[in-house]
Amino acid sequence: RVPGCISNVRVSVASKEDESGSLRVSLDGDADARVARGMLALLVKGLGGLTAQEVLSTRSDDIIQAANLKSLLPTGRNDGL
Repeated sequence: RVPGCISNVRVSVASKEDESGSLRVSLDGDADARVARGMLALLVKGLGGLTAQEVLSTRSDDIIQAANLKSLLPTGRNDGL
């Protein structure tokens, strides 16, 4: 649960070894609020298929900037990522 967030968000993460031996990540989940569900969809699509190392090195600020969320959502919403 994200501190300060009132939405319930459930995320499942799985990994599978690819032909090169790297772990590839897949995500799935759901949220009870529309905005949280939309932000979760960005993460599922954006991080799915990356290696575990790529996911771990991804910064939330990079996601916010790539999706242009800073100008669209209040700071508290961006903090949830």
